[in-house]
Amino acid sequence: KLGAKIMLAVSPNFHDYLGDYVDVANVQGDPHNPKQIPPRVIRRIHAKGGRIFNYARPQTGECRPYAYRRNYGIDMYTSGMDGPWPYGYQCTSGRYQAYDRIHTTHGSWLNHPFSYPTTDGVMITWGSQGWRAAVDDVRYMTTLQNMIDAGEGTGANRSKAREFLKNLDSDGNLPAQRRNAAQLIEKLHP
Repeated sequence: KLGAKIMLAVSPNFHDYLGDYVDVANVQGDPHNPKQIPPRVIRRIHAKGGRIFNYARPQTGECRPYAYRRNYGIDMYTSGMDGPWPYGYQCTSGRYQAYDRIHTTHGSWLNHPFSYPTTDGVMITWGSQGWRAAVDDVRYMTTLQNMIDAGEGTGANRSKAREFLKNLDSDGNLPAQRRNAAQLIEKLHP
């Protein structure tokens, strides 16, 4: 009654068991694979006004910038989920510091740095640059969608933009898709 919310890291079938009790869900799996995250789960939580985020695709700390860009950018934008929720910007586990890459294993995992601490700031990683590119990709697509929704530009250009957004491909050429989005934004801008 006071507006409190319940957030949980849950398995993809959480809605079958927890129903309407979860307001914000953090689910691991591929949202484009119905065997991992069924579309009905995304629809059900949205139907009651909740939000659903995607966890660890991949975990932070890996040197895989393209995977971060693809999975946390266009792939997330087209999934119907509300966004990504990776583990952490910078985390240490065990007895070693995040910047000590030689001794950072904790079981089968490395520590999870998207940056390394320095005496006067941070040093970014390749993974964080993939994340940054993903955020920029989503900003372009969201700007384009907002312009379509606002009725900007000609009907023909809005139709081209709608078709473009409908055919986004996270396995395609991501820089080219961003350039195309920018060109469509310029066409729609009065």
